Amino acid sequence: MCKELRRLLFLLAFFFLITVLVSGQIAPDPSKQSADEAILRELTARFYYDYEKCDYEDQLSMWSPKSEDDSSKRKNTISQFTNYDQIKVQNFSINHVAINGDSADVRITVHVSAISKKTGKPMGPVGGWMGRDIYLTHKLIRENGKWLLLWQTDTAPDFVAELLKAKTEGEWNQLLADNKYIVNSELASYLAGEASASGKRDFDWPRAYAVVSLALRLAEEFEDKKTIAHVLDEMAWICVSLGDDAQALVRFQRAIELNLEFGDVRYAANLQNSVGTVYANMGEYSQALNYFQKSVDGMKSPAGGMATMNVARQHLEVGDYDRATDMFEKGLVDLTERSNTETNVSRKSQLKRSIQTPLMGIGDVNKAQGSYAAALEYYLKALPINEESKFDKGALLTTLTKLADVYLLLGNCPEAQKYAQRAVALATDIGFNDRTVDPQVTLGQVYRALNQPDQARMEFDKAINTIEGMRGRTIGGEAARQRYFENKVSPYQAMIDLLVSQNKADEALAYAERAKARVLLDVLESGRSNVTRSMTAAEQAEERTLTARLVDLNTRFQTETGKPQSDPKKVDDLKAKLDQARLEHEAFRARLYGAHPELKIQRGQSQPITPNEAYSLLPDSKSALLEYVVSAGQTYLFVLTKDQAGGRLQPSSRVYSIPIKQKALADKVENYRLKLAQGDLDFGVPGRELYDLLLKPAREQLQGKNLLTIVPDGVLWNLPFQALQSSVEHYAIEDQAIFYSPSLSVLREVTKKQKKRQENSKTPQTLLAFGNPVVDNKADSGKKAALMGEDLDPLPEAEKQVNALARLYGPARSRVYIGTDATEERAKEESPYYRVLQFATHGILDSSSPMYSHLVLSHAPVDTNQDGLLEAWEVMDMNLHADMVVLAACETARGRVGAGEGMIGMSWAFFIAGAPTTIASQWKVESSSTTELMLEFHRQLLNGKTTKAEALRRAELKLLKNSKYQHPSYWAAWVLVGDGS
Repeated sequence: MCKELRRLLFLLAFFFLITVLVSGQIAPDPSKQSADEAILRELTARFYYDYEKCDYEDQLSMWSPKSEDDSSKRKNTISQFTNYDQIKVQNFSINHVAINGDSADVRITVHVSAISKKTGKPMGPVGGWMGRDIYLTHKLIRENGKWLLLWQTDTAPDFVAELLKAKTEGEWNQLLADNKYIVNSELASYLAGEASASGKRDFDWPRAYAVVSLALRLAEEFEDKKTIAHVLDEMAWICVSLGDDAQALVRFQRAIELNLEFGDVRYAANLQNSVGTVYANMGEYSQALNYFQKSVDGMKSPAGGMATMNVARQHLEVGDYDRATDMFEKGLVDLTERSNTETNVSRKSQLKRSIQTPLMGIGDVNKAQGSYAAALEYYLKALPINEESKFDKGALLTTLTKLADVYLLLGNCPEAQKYAQRAVALATDIGFNDRTVDPQVTLGQVYRALNQPDQARMEFDKAINTIEGMRGRTIGGEAARQRYFENKVSPYQAMIDLLVSQNKADEALAYAERAKARVLLDVLESGRSNVTRSMTAAEQAEERTLTARLVDLNTRFQTETGKPQSDPKKVDDLKAKLDQARLEHEAFRARLYGAHPELKIQRGQSQPITPNEAYSLLPDSKSALLEYVVSAGQTYLFVLTKDQAGGRLQPSSRVYSIPIKQKALADKVENYRLKLAQGDLDFGVPGRELYDLLLKPAREQLQGKNLLTIVPDGVLWNLPFQALQSSVEHYAIEDQAIFYSPSLSVLREVTKKQKKRQENSKTPQTLLAFGNPVVDNKADSGKKAALMGEDLDPLPEAEKQVNALARLYGPARSRVYIGTDATEERAKEESPYYRVLQFATHGILDSSSPMYSHLVLSHAPVDTNQDGLLEAWEVMDMNLHADMVVLAACETARGRVGAGEGMIGMSWAFFIAGAPTTIASQWKVESSSTTELMLEFHRQLLNGKTTKAEALRRAELKLLKNSKYQHPSYWAAWVLVGDGS
């Protein structure tokens, strides 16, 4: 085509373009344009249509001498015209012109296509700017009265920078409205990445979360699943940085589902590894292992692969040291060999960095086994690798924290202080606020060792304030919040130890209360959220599906394990499927709290109880409050009483140091509990030893007291204090009524609520009882279980028990269901309307997953939504108004001891559901003695002259005085948790 003809065609196209610009959406009315804007528009259009007329000299003439190197620009421009043919400019539009004095920005959209002279094929969009719509900004300056191009840049970074600077949602919406042309899913992905980067750079994670939420909104508007998954991934890690592990799980789970939908199995596997990491942070090691293994399978992870190393770490967490060591050592060999043979420089560097993972793992195994010098050796090998890395400051932080800890264990305070200070500074610098806690505790311990108690207290307080600040940001239900706090009690214990050493007992007790039962306290003060009421129709349908699967698998598992000769392979298969269904159900529940912010439980405003407030819980001089704190190396007993002095009651408090380590105490308690549970006759000596250890130090202070309120800690939740012996065959229950509370603060709130409830209620006590439910149609099998819960056989004693209770309360004040009528559905529907609930059923303990411990009720064959198993997580959803729940079933007082929160299981679930008092058992109990004890308890209670705690004491004493039931196995299992008044 001749040069003159090309020029003529260009002029026609140019004037057509100007007409479009003037009449369409690209530019405003020409009469309202400034002369400069018109020039800028003409110059920009001319720049691109120089491509079509092959006029690189004209294009080069538009550049300012102040722009990038002129020779390289000339070379690049000439190369484009030399190597491309049939260059076409399409979809050209000028989106925005901004003039600021002698500088200007012109934002454009353009689509340039061409044929490669080398291949004869169209130039595609992959890896280049041709063949697709691109969004560019031309930066121009005015020189000697002439506008010239300074540089071209991608518009997205500039626009995202504007979004990041915007302060309000209104500003965001205005920017988006003014720049619709660039708003697409690609921008959403870029915005999410920049939001995450800004969080790391500015340490403003809440702001980063707000911006990435905007990115998610945009991605969802364009229905781009890949972008949505990417944005959710970024959002989840921001949640982790905020300390919001539950919300992180919600985002990761949804991203996994989306990736599996569009077939990116590898990315989904990588996200499963992330989920495992979050669960591991929460202390949910079985779930962490499940997701890490999924990641290993999905990515086909080698021995030194990230997911495989994470599997090894979970074996370490559960104490399988040999397996963990084997996996870490194989990983070290694998990574070393691969890094030595790798030729790609970048990949080789990455493999060398990864070697720190098995080194740290082997160090951790040695530390867990008490080989501190060996642990130090491996940590020091990992340190330079992490110091050289510019990519993973988190790994360096972990190494510094562990070095500080192990140096302290070795007694090297200067080195411990150096590494702890480095760790705190780094955690603060990179915005990982919650990860300052461990090095701050170590630093505090260093100051204690150096006899600098004021500095020690300062560090412990910093750690405690960090925990309490982060805890308020968690989402999810009560169980999720409890898990978050469970592994964060070390600074409280360190502070208590310091204060006791300074004879500051009242302050120490205040910190003990700050560490205990905070979830229960939040629920009592702020109430619970109604999860079901907040669900959408789609969420309700999903819940029905997940619940139906749980019901089906529960029923099949129960049926198979109940067979005289069950198939072990089938049992294992059903158990695996049941575990997976539980994980999926828990993930769904977690997503609900992320999808419905209104469900987030608010932290209570009132502070934990003070010692002065605690004295108000003592009704008279005959009562005492006992609170225990069990730390790794020491146990403390706080005792509060009111004693006569000078003709009036004077408060008295003391703290006793009990020199026993946590593990030794745990061994003693479990040994004693097992002896009682199994009916052994040689329980006397260990019972007296535990009395001497735990109660005798305060014997003088407890003299003459007839009511003890005990706040256990840790393993002491498994100890029946009522069965401890002050002398041969003389039990604590013979001197005092005993009941238990998760904390004194919880007892304060429960007492207030119960008093208010009783003042507002004029109705007498009403009873709802369930007894001897039908289990798998075996009601008429003729079998009789010697122990309630030993087998799922009929419980005729339980039926006798609830029928007798119905006679005690009278027909107008009681409702009793037995056999096929004692269904799970009735329990859920009718329990909210009665003040006393009694379950005389089988109880099944699931110590590994206590929220799936359950009471066995009848299953109506026509009800496919119920399996006859009232599980603890279902109890938590019940809205009870009962004064008391009596669980006349086996091991209902047991579960998993949650550090700081108490015993997590059935009794905890009923507390969350609204019942201030629960009576439950600590082991499998004989059925006839249970019936006698329960009937006597209710008789005492109904006479209106005794407290619940005293009524239980009298019932237990009645069995103790009966030669048939003298052994503590018959009566000592029963404990009252909550309000004993």
